[in-house]
Amino acid sequence: MKYYNVNGIKFGLNYQFPDYLDDNIEEYETDECEVNHYIETKIVDSISIPSDLPKIKFNNREVYVDDDKERVYIYDKGFPILMIETDVEFTRSVLSLVKDTKGSSEMEYVYTGIMFMELCLYHSIQSLHGSAISYNNQAIIFSGPSGTGKSTHVEYWKELEPLIEIINDDKPLLNLKGDQIMVSGSPWSGKTKVNMNTSLPLHSIVFLEQGTANKIEVLSEDEKAIQIMRNINRPRQDELWDKVSDIIEYMIQEIPMYKASVKNDIEAAVAVRNKLGV
Repeated sequence: MKYYNVNGIKFGLNYQFPDYLDDNIEEYETDECEVNHYIETKIVDSISIPSDLPKIKFNNREVYVDDDKERVYIYDKGFPILMIETDVEFTRSVLSLVKDTKGSSEMEYVYTGIMFMELCLYHSIQSLHGSAISYNNQAIIFSGPSGTGKSTHVEYWKELEPLIEIINDDKPLLNLKGDQIMVSGSPWSGKTKVNMNTSLPLHSIVFLEQGTANKIEVLSEDEKAIQIMRNINRPRQDELWDKVSDIIEYMIQEIPMYKASVKNDIEAAVAVRNKLGV
């Protein structure tokens, strides 16, 4: 098992497949140290189905909750192919994958990422679905549903400013420190695997949508709240909501946010940059 430090969270991680984490996570590796959290993948022959009734059942998932742990089962064609088991303090999170399951490497990357994002919530760190860039020693996040052109829009910004770097291309981490929100990278950054081990103050958030003209609007606090709730990793437990309520409230009250209905061209990046005043 190796040890990593991501945005101040130190944890041990043992993964099985190199496809997504090799040549990606090394930047976060640290010397062996005392940690309070472990994430581990196990390859198993089969996964037993519990005899008791699940607390939650939706689509292909079942969630079982005991006093001190939670188990999530993922099914394919009626059979469990994956199980996640965590305790309430995220001391040890175990991902069990049935061997020879199709797409196992991607599943490991996706679900260890989910496990890590849950650990972030436990440490009062919120993730936001979007692509975060560094610009003039600040972070700007372009958020929105998959397929809205976030990564493409960022590439236009990089054409305008070649020194721009991507902090995280999928789920940047947000941490309230004093009177500012810091944006950090992590090795879980979508299929592009583009990320940096850095932390910069958040300048603004732009919620993108495709349009036939470049129209950028400043959001009200009510509109900010709607967009934030659509795009954050929403906690499933009340205790985790309590841990991130301050950062969500601060974002809504203090961080400039915009809705940008834009075309797929470099002029869209120019228009957004001008509106942000950066």
